[in-house]
Amino acid sequence: MVPLLSQELISEYRYILTEPELVARYPKLKPTAVKIAVERLIYLGDVVHTGRVRFEFPRDPKDEKLLVLAIAGEATELITTDLDLLDLPHGRNDAAKRFRQRLPSTGVLRPDAFIAQFGTALGIERSTGTE
Repeated sequence: MVPLLSQELISEYRYILTEPELVARYPKLKPTAVKIAVERLIYLGDVVHTGRVRFEFPRDPKDEKLLVLAIAGEATELITTDLDLLDLPHGRNDAAKRFRQRLPSTGVLRPDAFIAQFGTALGIERSTGTE
């Protein structure tokens, strides 16, 4: 599996990971560490051009960029803790129906469910929470 990225998402990662409140909570989150982490993600992932894809998500317009990226990159999985996105595979609203039409085989999973399902194949060990 290859992470999908867009320029908009990369910019958001850079912005969020340098917010003073987050940096205060996680002192190791220094600008240099953020820069290196984002560069590694770009190196490992595919940066997808999303210019012609549109997907309206009135329930949470800030999530539209993730859905547009999933459509443009033909994502197999969307990994999130966002309840609005987790509702898409079984929701009854217009956005959920359009999501299933445009991405019929894309799974929407919480990170722990993703690791449980694919972790071994990706060489990721599941945390037991006892560390």
